Amino acid sequence: MVTKMLHILLVLTTLGCALVVQAVLLLYRLCSCCTGCALVTWDGVGADGESLRIVPAADGFSFIRLVHGDSDCAGRVELLQGNQWGTVCDEGWDLKDADVLCKELGCGLADKAIRRAAFGRGTGEIWLSHVQCSGHEASLTRCPRVLHSPRAVNGNPICTHDNDAGVKCSGALLMPTLSLLSPHAVLSPGEAVRFSCTVVPGHHLNYFNLSTRGIDTPLMTRWVTFAQSRVEFTLSILKTTQQGSYSCLYGIKGISPSSSTLTSPPSNFINITVVELLTPLHWYNTSTEAPTGSVIKGHSFNITCFTEKQYPGGSFQLRLIRSNDTVHQSLPALTPAVTFSFSNAQLSNEGYYYCLYMVQLDGRTFVSRESQPLPVSIRGADGESLRIVPAADGFSFIRLVHGDSDCAGRVELLQGNQWGTVCDEGWDLKDADVLCKELGCGLADKAIRRAAFGRGTGEIWLSHVQCSGHEASLTRCPRVLHSPRAVNGNPICTHDNDAGVKCSGALLMPTLSLLSPHAVLSPGEAVRFSCTVVPGHHLNYFNLSTRGIDTPLMTRWVTFAQSRVEFTLSILKTTQQGSYSCLYGIKGISPSSSTLTSPPSNFINITVVELLTPLHWYNTSTEAPTGSVIKGHSFNITCFTEKQYPGGSFQLRLIRSNDTVHQSLPALTPAVTFSFSNAQLSNEGYYYCLYMVQLDGRTFVSRESQPLPVSIRGADGESLRIVPAADGFSFIRLVHGDSDCAGRVELLQGNQWGTVCDEGWDLKDADVLCKELGCGLADKAIRRAAFGRGTGEIWLSHVQCSGHEASLTRCPRVLHSPRAVNGNPICTHDNDAGVKCSGALLMPTLSLLSPHAVLSPGEAVRFSCTVVPGHHLNYFNLSTRGIDTPLMTRWVTFAQSRVEFTLSILKTTQQGSYSCLYGIKGISPSSSTLTSPPSNFINITVVELLTPLHWYNTSTEAPTGSVIKGHSFNITCFTEKQYPGGSFQLRLIRSNDTVHQSLPALTPAVTFSFSNAQLSNEGYYYCLYMVQLDGRTFVSRESQPLPVSIRDPDPVLSPMVISCLASALAFLVALVVVVVIIIVARVKLCKRQENPLALELETRTCVDNTYVALG
Repeated sequence: MVTKMLHILLVLTTLGCALVVQAVLLLYRLCSCCTGCALVTWDGVGADGESLRIVPAADGFSFIRLVHGDSDCAGRVELLQGNQWGTVCDEGWDLKDADVLCKELGCGLADKAIRRAAFGRGTGEIWLSHVQCSGHEASLTRCPRVLHSPRAVNGNPICTHDNDAGVKCSGALLMPTLSLLSPHAVLSPGEAVRFSCTVVPGHHLNYFNLSTRGIDTPLMTRWVTFAQSRVEFTLSILKTTQQGSYSCLYGIKGISPSSSTLTSPPSNFINITVVELLTPLHWYNTSTEAPTGSVIKGHSFNITCFTEKQYPGGSFQLRLIRSNDTVHQSLPALTPAVTFSFSNAQLSNEGYYYCLYMVQLDGRTFVSRESQPLPVSIRGADGESLRIVPAADGFSFIRLVHGDSDCAGRVELLQGNQWGTVCDEGWDLKDADVLCKELGCGLADKAIRRAAFGRGTGEIWLSHVQCSGHEASLTRCPRVLHSPRAVNGNPICTHDNDAGVKCSGALLMPTLSLLSPHAVLSPGEAVRFSCTVVPGHHLNYFNLSTRGIDTPLMTRWVTFAQSRVEFTLSILKTTQQGSYSCLYGIKGISPSSSTLTSPPSNFINITVVELLTPLHWYNTSTEAPTGSVIKGHSFNITCFTEKQYPGGSFQLRLIRSNDTVHQSLPALTPAVTFSFSNAQLSNEGYYYCLYMVQLDGRTFVSRESQPLPVSIRGADGESLRIVPAADGFSFIRLVHGDSDCAGRVELLQGNQWGTVCDEGWDLKDADVLCKELGCGLADKAIRRAAFGRGTGEIWLSHVQCSGHEASLTRCPRVLHSPRAVNGNPICTHDNDAGVKCSGALLMPTLSLLSPHAVLSPGEAVRFSCTVVPGHHLNYFNLSTRGIDTPLMTRWVTFAQSRVEFTLSILKTTQQGSYSCLYGIKGISPSSSTLTSPPSNFINITVVELLTPLHWYNTSTEAPTGSVIKGHSFNITCFTEKQYPGGSFQLRLIRSNDTVHQSLPALTPAVTFSFSNAQLSNEGYYYCLYMVQLDGRTFVSRESQPLPVSIRDPDPVLSPMVISCLASALAFLVALVVVVVIIIVARVKLCKRQENPLALELETRTCVDNTYVALG
């Protein structure tokens, strides 16, 4: 068999080598065929107009290039045919043609299609004319065109080099840069990670994509405005399936409306690791025979922690929870299993042990869930007492002996030098409760009589003990000091009446765990804890408390068997930050038993972050009215806040009419200055300061400061707001105002600027002009040359707009004449009209007021829509992306700049991206309404989990819903693929309690296995699907009930009978096989001894046949 496997391996290796050789030869042939055919490009600007951007062409042309431009992506277009370079005629030359050429040259998309030999007259032939690209061709020479002729083409005049076409491209698409904004690249499930994708400005950007290596579909897309060169991506609730290598790219859109989108090369990659450590297993062994979970005092024992091989370099931690504290030990995880050794067991080693795996990655510590508890009790040898406490009232000590733990046994007291017992006359749970509390053993489970722990020796010190249950010591209870004579007529006690007790055990310290993904939160968020104790006591309640405050913050009353509760602080306030712990109380079996309180748990620190709102101020290098800066001059804006959480940064947010721009600087000091050296119209808008800081892997942002309006003014009244006009006028502008949306109205006709006469000039006229200038609506229609007397012509008079025209020059009006018009006096520059507009409509801000963006059906979500004050507001709309009709409208008064929207009872159909906008109304009663650009978008997810299905099977034939006791059965929970990273919960409702099991939903169907069916497995089973999203737990409806009953096995075919029959049958078969082998071996041996030549021949034949078979 080994020879055959080696032979097969050799054949496969030979085939593999042959394929490699063939591949190399093929590659060589392809390379040989393509010699001289590679794409050749150079970057840079050539000397004397020499082209540095030359690429191969097609359809009879060798190469195409740009020359005499100011960069290698601009210049006159030239093609090489034969050995002669020639140009392209600009007849029909437009942006579509230029787009194709720019893409072909690797220069992005076209900024301009340039005509009239703007890059100089070429020489030689004019190869092409009337190029008519659609924009999607691979090469300019593949577009429909006319090969140029010296004669007229289709009646058009002959082209000359005065018509040489040129192009200015946006430039080569550079690789963007992906940066990690989060402090770490190694995270836990449920945490968030933030990236920024940045590109050098210069293109008309359309979108950014974030992708994972190896997956073609982008993970996230951000649509941007032309000028936006940086975006941020946030993956909010990470799952282990989301670890991998991330990169980004961007798409650009040309100037032409029909221009296609061009995609950049991908950015650098950033590796994100999501760490979910496996829960360790454990086992223990001891050097002596003792009941399970018990160790004899003074002997040795070991506890071994084990986990599958995962992140190396970690360590195992063994955590011991005792009655009043917690002890930790650590050992490096050099192997998957690590053993903690205890050579001399003492009472201090008693308690519940847990294993955890810890590892340091990227400067952070990751800790697994703790294992199941491993109880260890320390017992005395041969009944030696391990629980001895001082007594009172003439007795030195009290102890328990010969029990199965140190909290059970016969009661003994020491008086003088002699130990004696207690008579069980009147011995009940009240007496036992007092004794258990005195011994530090909790409360009594049983008051035991009739020398159940063996007969004592010596004196019987007490009889007829009658405790109320509240005494501090058994010796303080009413009782009778024992006498050999009858007491009150009762018979004399003997050691057959020795009293004993079984206590619930020492009250162990509970464990407080943080269920929320973060311990640092914002006001209004919720935080969740769980308080857990090892089962074994009759629990009564759990308390959650804050350090230093005696009154519990919350109390949860529980049933006896419930060993875990959850606490939720729903709407946190800053006053609620602090250290939290929990404790529990137990209640004895006796109805009159008092309650006993455990020691407090570990502490968890909760921080509630409310950042102070920053202040701001500004200064400029020139004298200008407050809030104004002269174009081209410098100005500074300073953001300031009181010293708070260090390591943060200031963000300066500029809200403009159609977008929002951000800048950030680290907050190395409480005040940080943002400098602008050359003020332009793009710097105009409303500035806000914010303070941002990273804490516990989260980003906290302060409220934004009050708005700081900045307007850019022209020097000496120079107009900064000029737009094209119509009907014989080239442009219209405002001059000499205190902002670019106020001033004297001027129009350009020919090469001369002129004014408008204020005859009939009113708010309707002013409204039309303000809308035309992109300045909102009119606040005032100003007359009498309030912004100074103009010069030159007075172009218009008696303007009579209705308010709905697209341009002032489209309104009914009179072209001014130096003579009287319709009997009116002649206008002079003392009548120059002006206007004060409300200003450009800024983009509003939509904010999420609800603590979560991921919700369940029926919940409510709240938004606020806010705009900078300054307009006469009329209404606000809330809309969903892709739907034109607004979802909600709020009518407002003029001064109201903020509204709230509430979607009260959410449905799954309402999930999507929400934005808001506002409408303004002019001063004039007949003024039209003007609508703002839409706000940012907020994504809302409505989670409705599907109800799981289930089925079951069992290892034996039994009626439906029945399982034979001792046999195995499985229950499978299934759901359609939905939100990943969840888990299935199998809930068993029994006659007296409910039991839960969970398994991660790594596949749509998960099976829960039960290897040994017992009566405790009987009941009704339900499947549920649970998933964590946005820090919240969502749970599906439970499935239909699956009843399972456990039946006793058939006595005739019990497992023992079946096992015996199977063993007997296996023995008989084995015996027959052995006999046959011996007989065959004997016969062959005899034949070989009689004919050795035959043996040799047989061997050779066997070998030959083997080689033939292998061949």
